[in-house]
Amino acid sequence: MLFLALALTGCVHPFVAPPGGEMITYQNHPGFCMGTCPTFRIEINSSGAGVLREYDGHGELSAIRRIRLPVERYQAFARQLAPYRPVGESQLDAAPACDSMVSDLSDIIVEWRSDGRRDRLLYNVGCRTSRGIGMTDALMQAPKTLGFSKLPILDQMWVAVLRDDPNLNGSTGARIGDVR
Repeated sequence: MLFLALALTGCVHPFVAPPGGEMITYQNHPGFCMGTCPTFRIEINSSGAGVLREYDGHGELSAIRRIRLPVERYQAFARQLAPYRPVGESQLDAAPACDSMVSDLSDIIVEWRSDGRRDRLLYNVGCRTSRGIGMTDALMQAPKTLGFSKLPILDQMWVAVLRDDPNLNGSTGARIGDVR
């Protein structure tokens, strides 16, 4: 009976890092939103195998997709995230880690696992640090590096950053073209 219940719910076991390889989990959690807020979670290992989980605006799992990407795409994704990989765990979601904070924006959680090591970054896109918008850009664009440009939450996250970032206040418009 339990087996049938698991089969009917679409249970997919998380992928693991291949021997000597790495596993990266990337997920977002929307900040304050009115209405529905879709989210997603990508788990991918260094061989390019993984799973994409999409959640509807009420936190219910709406889709699970097994993915197989070229190793080169995984490597580009890993390189893009590497400068922000902490040793152990780092939370950039409130003072004192943030110089200033724009409230109600999305969280991005990235976890790296390899050879018994686990590193985890919790980053709120409203956190203003000395790393600046470059860090926000790299973390938010990472799913697009894997080829996931159609995830609607990516555009919603960028609109929130543009609207609330005093450094972009319409003076450059550099990111406007990135929002579709």
